[in-house]
Amino acid sequence: MIKKKNIQYLILMLIVAGVTNVNAQTKPADTIKLLKSSQERNSAQFNFANASFLNPAIYFHTFNFSSSEFAIGYNKKEEDQAIVAQIGSGKNGYGFTATTYLSPGKRYRTWGKAQYLSNKIQGQYKNLTSDYERLYPYVTGDTLPTRDISGETYYLSGGYAQDQGKYTWGINASSRNLQEYRQVDPRPRNRVSDINLVAGLAWKLPQQYTLGLSGEYNIYKQAQTISFLADERRKINSALYHYSGLGNSSFVDPSGSFSYEGKQYGPTLSLYPISANGLFINLKFLYDSMDKNIAGSSALHTISNLGEDYYNAQIGWLGKGKDYSWAAKGNYNKRHRIGSEIIIASLSEDFNASGQYNYGLFPYYRENIDQLQLQLYFEKNTALRWYVMPHITYTQNTSQHIHPQRNQDWKRINYKLSTGLSIIKGKHLFMFNLQGSYDQHLSSHQDISNRLQNLNSNGVKAYEDYLRHATATEQANYRFISTNNKHLGVSARWEANLLRNKSLFVSPSYQKGWYTAHVKTEYFEISVGLVL
Repeated sequence: MIKKKNIQYLILMLIVAGVTNVNAQTKPADTIKLLKSSQERNSAQFNFANASFLNPAIYFHTFNFSSSEFAIGYNKKEEDQAIVAQIGSGKNGYGFTATTYLSPGKRYRTWGKAQYLSNKIQGQYKNLTSDYERLYPYVTGDTLPTRDISGETYYLSGGYAQDQGKYTWGINASSRNLQEYRQVDPRPRNRVSDINLVAGLAWKLPQQYTLGLSGEYNIYKQAQTISFLADERRKINSALYHYSGLGNSSFVDPSGSFSYEGKQYGPTLSLYPISANGLFINLKFLYDSMDKNIAGSSALHTISNLGEDYYNAQIGWLGKGKDYSWAAKGNYNKRHRIGSEIIIASLSEDFNASGQYNYGLFPYYRENIDQLQLQLYFEKNTALRWYVMPHITYTQNTSQHIHPQRNQDWKRINYKLSTGLSIIKGKHLFMFNLQGSYDQHLSSHQDISNRLQNLNSNGVKAYEDYLRHATATEQANYRFISTNNKHLGVSARWEANLLRNKSLFVSPSYQKGWYTAHVKTEYFEISVGLVL
């Protein structure tokens, strides 16, 4: 088993190796070369085929220049009403990021990233668990409206790749440590450890192609405690709930001590043109397994398990002319999830007069997500460099909670257009990007009302009240699934050369969204930093 400390030591060694070799890196010959390297790293073209770069052996071929960037930033998100109640209606925070990519010679590359983020989440409802997107639907919460939740993230990653002539090998490791907490009842304290390791090979083929094979392994752990300081809160309405999707839930141990343990692994096969002119293909599979445990329990140690199969197939073409470049790609994603759970307090009708309840382990939750995307790109590479990138995405989601039978399915199509321009004038780089999207509701259906209709007089009132809360939350989330929305965003970057090999940059971005006549969202971010 991979030990957390060993991974962190490996990451630190990779970053230290990059820092100690900074004097050996290929220095930009002049101001123009320094600014052009920033222009290339932040271009839409670089991100177009980024799935290939998940293999560190192929990432070797991204740049032939060295660069390091240090930045501090601030971001703020506000929603008039939470689009997803369990994620919250707002977030704000600040952070520091340092990245480096060193290309000191033809044979090897090394890179690293260190990041610290501090943030607060507002209006998060019926969820006291971190990493909601990965653990959904098996989170823990209660019926009280939540206060701000504070969080801190520490992230380290490092990679190394080496060219052996006929083939290239590479490795990348990352560690994310998160803690989230609140000083108001109920008081969650979550500690997350998320470690990822990727190793890959890439064999050189004729016509400037490389064929890559990589493997990914992830270890995830979250320790969660939820406590109540006030005695009154312990006695009255102090129950916590185990969520299982589509408004379903059960009582959980009011001591509020849980843990999540998961692992994720799978291979990726890639074909990539080193010259950035030709066919590229990526085929990926990942299996994710996650257990939710009650601390200190032997008979009911695991109360849920979530298994997910993830498939991704991508095919595209990169084209390049004298003063222009173009690209096209199609992408298909499929996620299949199955959740099995022990219901600790099941249907209200299962309660008898003495308040006792039954236990059982069953496959309860299923979800299928299919997504198909088509994306095009064209860029004019003149003194005034500009691009246009349209894409369209079709998504179909089907969710089912088996007992009691509850269903939700929807289909949506998203149209997005991105455009931008950049120019280098003297010692200055100017970049400007504009993005608009329209997310159209095609069809949707939800059936979660029968649970309330089946409640009988023998049910537990606190549970009946909770169930109405949970159902109302699902219906609030469903409101935004079954309507259209649109977004408009703008971002910019100004970079000025200070010395021959150093420049200062400022990069703001802003996005506004419209979901209904009365629900709007706003997001703002700004970062300032130094490029070496």
